[in-house]
Amino acid sequence: MLGALVIVTFGNFLKAISLAFEGRVEGAIILEWFIKRTPEDMQYIFPVATLLATLLVFSQMSRTQEIVALRSAGVSPWRLMAPVVLFAALVTAGVFHFLERIVPPSMRRSQELWEKKIRVNRALSSFKENVLLRGATNRLVFVGRFNLITYEIEYLKIRDNRERT
Repeated sequence: MLGALVIVTFGNFLKAISLAFEGRVEGAIILEWFIKRTPEDMQYIFPVATLLATLLVFSQMSRTQEIVALRSAGVSPWRLMAPVVLFAALVTAGVFHFLERIVPPSMRRSQELWEKKIRVNRALSSFKENVLLRGATNRLVFVGRFNLITYEIEYLKIRDNRERT
């Protein structure tokens, strides 16, 4: 289950790492955001992990001929499935409790951290780089760097492709 959690939360992990390297947000805030965001991803893992565990158990029992031994001892297939159904019911109850009690406050805190501490501190880029514009008269304008705050242009190149008569 831990491996599946790592795979599912990998995108959030990359986002947290990039926020940490930008240096505009404290590491403790990023770590708390990542931890509070994890339960939301865990809700997708529980059902899959339960199914996988069931399949692995019955595969192992089949490989070692335990199912054949139990059937020859007179145990019905329904009796074999009783622990599986009980386990699934317990996991369902646990996931329901998890989704009702743990995930909403965690998501609320994660959203609050994102909106009030992380997104506010992430300044939008103040530059637009490598802009290519095409004019109506078949003129190409290349802007190397455009400052969105001061409206200054660095490295401007204009190419006029109109036919000369």
